[in-house]
Amino acid sequence: MKKLSKILLALAFAMILVVPFAIVGCGNKIEEGIKIHTNFKTEYDVGEVLDLANGKITYTNEDGKKVVVALQADMISSFNTQTPGEREMIITYQGCTVLVPYTVYDVYDVEVGAYYYSAVTTQDGFPQDGFLVVKFNSKTQFAVYTVSDEQYITSGGSYYYNCTSEMVNHKCVYTCNFNPAGTGAGTGEVVYTYIITALGNDQVQITGSGSDGSQNVDKVLTKYIPQ
Repeated sequence: MKKLSKILLALAFAMILVVPFAIVGCGNKIEEGIKIHTNFKTEYDVGEVLDLANGKITYTNEDGKKVVVALQADMISSFNTQTPGEREMIITYQGCTVLVPYTVYDVYDVEVGAYYYSAVTTQDGFPQDGFLVVKFNSKTQFAVYTVSDEQYITSGGSYYYNCTSEMVNHKCVYTCNFNPAGTGAGTGEVVYTYIITALGNDQVQITGSGSDGSQNVDKVLTKYIPQ
């Protein structure tokens, strides 16, 4: 009888140890119920939407059986890309959770309506005569302007470049083309292609040249809005 009592006491003690551990598996020790099986996107630009492409988790149930589950949007909480910073999103599945760090980066872009010009200026603060000045009339077109001491920036004789854009390393990069004759390359006319990269701090970099090797440009321009 005493031997049976000792066995029952030992079993009861074991239950006290085992049951809390089972509860903890999807409680405080959140990594034990869910683990990341396949990595997914964890770097975002400000305003970018959640991307779970190829993302999968491994879920281990109470019996120790493992199952691989594709991530779905309704499994994710605490995801926000409105402002830059380091954060953690929460993945929840079958009552279990895991934290996944992610980073939101600020996005550098040009400002429509602002002039960008060479940083070299005269004593009165205006760009030197003849220095390159560009202005984005829209996100799909920029114009090249001339500079004069009398009028600062004149639109007469300006050239308009049509642009396409893409995000590269959290910076907006514009590829812009201009053909004086309005015809395609291969007709004997010079086609000018320039790449404009938003650098942040109110600066852009412009590089490029004409298809005949003329008008090579590699400059950093600074934003200025005429008063």
